[in-house]
Amino acid sequence: MASGWQVEVSRERCMSTGACAFSVPEVFALDDAGISTVIGEVDGSERIRNAVEECPAAALRLLRPQ
Repeated sequence: MASGWQVEVSRERCMSTGACAFSVPEVFALDDAGISTVIGEVDGSERIRNAVEECPAAALRLLRPQ
């Protein structure tokens, strides 16, 4: 069942550090261009919130369910 949470990735801001993919590899990966992409189920867990907050390019935004 989907949680309703989403992560928005700014392809323009992403610096391809891979910090998100290292922190939560079941949710984030780098695509062929080296840009972060969401590959798994997003929830409001502390691990995902931390990955979003610690993105060095501020390229990730966690969107709560409406």
